[in-house]
Amino acid sequence: MKNCDNAPPTRRFEVIEAFSLDQNLISVWEGIRANDSAYTHPHFSPHFVVAAARSIPNVKVAVVYDNDSPVGFFPFQHTGQVGWPAAYPFNETHGLVHRPDLEIEAKELCREAGLGAWHFDHLPSEQQWSQPYQRAYDDAAWIELPEDHEAYLESRRASGTSQLKQADRKRRKVAREVGPVRYVDQIRDPKAIESLIAWKHTQTLGSKSGKVFESDHTKTLLSDILAIEQPNVSGKLSGLYAGDRLIALHLGMRCRSTYVSMIPAHDPEFAAYSPGLILHLEMIQVACEQSVTDIDLGRGINRVKAALMTSTRKLAIGSIDCRPFRKLATNSWYWLRSYAHSSKVGNRLLMLRRQLKLCK
Repeated sequence: MKNCDNAPPTRRFEVIEAFSLDQNLISVWEGIRANDSAYTHPHFSPHFVVAAARSIPNVKVAVVYDNDSPVGFFPFQHTGQVGWPAAYPFNETHGLVHRPDLEIEAKELCREAGLGAWHFDHLPSEQQWSQPYQRAYDDAAWIELPEDHEAYLESRRASGTSQLKQADRKRRKVAREVGPVRYVDQIRDPKAIESLIAWKHTQTLGSKSGKVFESDHTKTLLSDILAIEQPNVSGKLSGLYAGDRLIALHLGMRCRSTYVSMIPAHDPEFAAYSPGLILHLEMIQVACEQSVTDIDLGRGINRVKAALMTSTRKLAIGSIDCRPFRKLATNSWYWLRSYAHSSKVGNRLLMLRRQLKLCK
């Protein structure tokens, strides 16, 4: 008699609309996340993907089954056969959520999802299934919090940053010139979302990301994210006031002990007081009190992130392209991108490009 105990599992795929995920699939998805520290980020949550599907067209999930048991979840949005992460470009971490024993080929996953290509730019570099298609890398700034908030502040002072002293000075200045500084950890006013979008649009005017804040989908998406109130994942809008004036806002998400900073913005009228930095410091203090241990400040390092962060994590940029001719063009683009960021000539061209954008 033939022994079938070691027979390979029967593999099948099912592509479903994200908003039609049933409770059974959500429970399996959350179970995989709960048992693997690689998926603690809130944007790996099915509830985040479902929120995206309510406001963005064509958000789907490719479910991977072995022997009729769901073992992997691949969320994406697409236009035609070209795909991106769900909730793009507001997705700070993305990829395939799967059981540790799942082995899968990236092109097979894309084809079964109905995609000719899938582009990514915030994918944890440790995701092995995608590694042959990772073309570039960037650091994300993270804060690993100790239990004591004062210990965190002391570690940042010891790093040599002057930002904390400047924040204290500007906090006193805004309190003196505008009104007492007050932090609100959770703002429920729907109009605050409109302020966040308007401020962020002003801040990013002339850039590619600035156009995102002109879309009608954006307000709906951010409102749906804030409406997430599950036991293990929730959205949060925090604000900083000077007297009665709301001067800065911050939209983020929390999942257990991990918090992700998604969209910080401030009233341009108060930019001289560095309200964004003050708001982040208040947010970090409250996070310590709420037993948050990790804060994702997002991809890319700027002056504020450098002052606040305690570590970095590598994110991959690239694409899985099943189309031979398009793949050649895509690989050429990534080569040019790498050259532009790593050579003196390329850096000069990038600076010229940025200056031309500012002149428009």
